[in-house]
Amino acid sequence: LEFLAKISRLLDMFQRHDMSVMLVLFDACWRPDLPEEDPYIPGVHNSAWLQCPSHDVLRAFGHGESWAFQRLERYVTGVVTRFAKDPRVAVWDIYNEPTQRQSEHLIMPRLNAMHGREMSEYPEHWLLDGPKLQIVMQLLDKAFEWARMAGPMQPLTTAVWEFPTADDDDEVKRFKEQLNQKLVDLSDVPSLHCYCTPEQLEERLLDLAKLQRGPALVTEFMARPLDSTLTNSLPVLKQHGAWGYTWGLFQG
Repeated sequence: LEFLAKISRLLDMFQRHDMSVMLVLFDACWRPDLPEEDPYIPGVHNSAWLQCPSHDVLRAFGHGESWAFQRLERYVTGVVTRFAKDPRVAVWDIYNEPTQRQSEHLIMPRLNAMHGREMSEYPEHWLLDGPKLQIVMQLLDKAFEWARMAGPMQPLTTAVWEFPTADDDDEVKRFKEQLNQKLVDLSDVPSLHCYCTPEQLEERLLDLAKLQRGPALVTEFMARPLDSTLTNSLPVLKQHGAWGYTWGLFQG
């Protein structure tokens, strides 16, 4: 109850500033857990950002342990039911980048370097690569099912973000396309992450427009080294009637 009360207070704060909110239930990005000896990595972006659920819980869910299943179901249904008819919530992002499999490999070598450990050493309870993806996709399906059982008036979504590249062979390209199609099929409205040039952003938006599922929600963009800026992206979003979300701190 205290957790739900904290969310409500947060929504109140945004409402006072005439802002609505997209609540994110699960996240596959960055740290699987945060041991006391490794609170953060100085100078490393998002080094204390935690995945949800933790890999202990995610692994137990994948192994069919009832306590993990019940815990995750209770979390989703409790939060969505509480705010299902709340006008302060605009959208539910059910799982942030569920196909994300790089985070563990970005974080762990840095942690090992800090402590003088072997660079290839990973905690035994961490889920990596294919095994992580397999369990996350199972949870993704259940999370959408649980959220829809609560009957929210707001749309549900999960963003496509990992696209085929020129360096991918045909098998990898098909794999990425099939994953993205699944994410789109689950979603009530399409959403997109695109740290990319304006030209690539427009290409992605045109692809989503072909689905005729309403305006796309561009829920992550802006990365200056990749030529993704507010100045060059906002006109593209406006032209295609897309919603743009960006996050972080700005200077200048």
